[in-house]
Amino acid sequence: MAAELLGAESDRRLVERVLATRDESALLTIVLRHGAMVYHVCRRVLRHPQDAEDAFQATFLVLAQELHTVRKRNSLAGWLHGVALRVSRKARARAAARQRREAGAARPEAVSPDDLTWGEVRSALDDELSRLPDRLRLPLVLCYLEGRTQDEAADQLGWSKSTLRRRLEQARGALGSRLKGRGIAWSAALPAVMASDSLAATATPPTCVDSTVAAALAVVNGKPLALAASAEVTVLTEGVLITMSVTRIGVVAGALIVLTLATAAVGGHFFAAPAAQAEVQPEDGPALPVGSFPMPERASARAEEPKRAEKPEPLTLKGHTGEVWSVCFSPDGKRILTGGGALPRGGAGVAGGAGGDPPGPGEVKVWDAENGTEILALKGHTGMVHGVCFSPDGKRIATAGAFEDETVRVWDAEKGHELFTLKGQTQSTGSVCFRPDGKRIATISLEHVKVWDAGKGQELLTLKADVRPTGSVCFSPNGRRIASVYPWSRFGRSVPAEIKVWDAEKGQELLALKGHTGEVLSVCFSPDGKRLASAGLEDQTVRVWDAEKGEELLALKGHSGPVSSACFSPDGKRIITASWDQTVKVWDAVKGRELLTLKGHTGLVRSVCFSPDGKRLASASGDKTVNVWSLDKEE
Repeated sequence: MAAELLGAESDRRLVERVLATRDESALLTIVLRHGAMVYHVCRRVLRHPQDAEDAFQATFLVLAQELHTVRKRNSLAGWLHGVALRVSRKARARAAARQRREAGAARPEAVSPDDLTWGEVRSALDDELSRLPDRLRLPLVLCYLEGRTQDEAADQLGWSKSTLRRRLEQARGALGSRLKGRGIAWSAALPAVMASDSLAATATPPTCVDSTVAAALAVVNGKPLALAASAEVTVLTEGVLITMSVTRIGVVAGALIVLTLATAAVGGHFFAAPAAQAEVQPEDGPALPVGSFPMPERASARAEEPKRAEKPEPLTLKGHTGEVWSVCFSPDGKRILTGGGALPRGGAGVAGGAGGDPPGPGEVKVWDAENGTEILALKGHTGMVHGVCFSPDGKRIATAGAFEDETVRVWDAEKGHELFTLKGQTQSTGSVCFRPDGKRIATISLEHVKVWDAGKGQELLTLKADVRPTGSVCFSPNGRRIASVYPWSRFGRSVPAEIKVWDAEKGQELLALKGHTGEVLSVCFSPDGKRLASAGLEDQTVRVWDAEKGEELLALKGHSGPVSSACFSPDGKRIITASWDQTVKVWDAVKGRELLTLKGHTGLVRSVCFSPDGKRLASASGDKTVNVWSLDKEE
């Protein structure tokens, strides 16, 4: 049941749920979605059912071990097909060696005589399919080996239907040419495989799925392979992991060799030039002539110059027992508000999940911004808290839960007791914002954006769109507009997000900003209300928009992972960003130049914010800490 609730989620979001929360239901959904294809690959290579089940389990254990390295997460089908083929070949080699040791003893075969007729065809098909580039291999795997319709495959890959059809036709031609070289007619190969794979006898055994999910979850949680699976499965998994590691090392080593040779060639050319080409000028003199280079002793003299001061260590706030999802300074800059908590491993929507841990209470904490001591702990949320904010006067706090606890609560910021819960708020995605005058609160759910009376907790306005919102909501500095992110997902895949700008009084849509190629997690106005910044999950960029005309002004590129949060400095001259690559970056908000990278977190960085004076910034992370950085000495 838990997995059914996640059936519409894209592969990317399922992977992210497993990485972020160790969600068993998300892992089960991945296995159920791609298990049949993986099992059939294993059966095509391995004729013995037990060998096929071992290879099936090893394939998903490799995925569990390598989840964080998988780059193309929109569709795991192609990646899993390649790993399944590699694991099955290794299992076949081990089985052949075992048979030789057993003096040719026969192994029982649970396949029909007709199945044996197509053994060579199957082997050739998978071999050649694995050699095609992703743009050709993926549509074939999805449409033929996983049985998706062309519309479903296009949606999952994020392609238009015409692109899918064109590449599918190209893929058929390319695969047909490769098979023809082996003496196999394309028209006969694929129907044969599909017919044999549809046999009930080749259905993935439910017990195999159960044991695979349990073992994969154990590996994701850090359990050694040898303790998570049988000896045979462990050997297969470790063998493929070693091969993959060697391949990666080889690619890196090859690149380094090429770079070294290129550098040596360039250096040799330069230093072979006549020494009298030009006289080395003093540092404060005129520029060196084109083509001349400082002599080695000059370079060594520069190496002796004093090094720049090291970046100061941040103040680290420790006390959360789960991931920290959001952070906010008080209006006077003297306090820091954080929200977080752990998700149950069983998945969202089911208390405790499918055999997972019961949901833990959400955590809301208030800290002294100078010395990092905990001042208050607000207790009341029953599940993780995704969004927090102070009221403009600093006297109240609003917190938004997500998943198990979908409530939005308002608290007394001094005493820490709950004032009220917004009634009628359902399916909260954990974003909340006070209007600059403190009289209104905006919240976002999987249904609509809502505006509430901040004093009484009454619902005043619902912003209705034709798609579901997600992620983030914020008021403009003058309180007249609201920005929010759409849509959540469509047809089980991530889609390019829109940032919608609304009239905060009438609820009318004013603008729809388009440019991101995937989902967006965060949006915020500049202090003057003339610009918007949005943090892209999939395209790993921050985009800056003209908030009046809807035109894109800048695209900030530099993070190596999804960008989860973006925030303008109080003077509007800088933007800070948080990323899953474990870094925080500071940017020039006008020119788009990267000014500074802050490293210190050991987990995904979820949220960032500036202090009111712009001299400090705070970053919240999945490593259960908040870092407070000083920008005075940096600049």
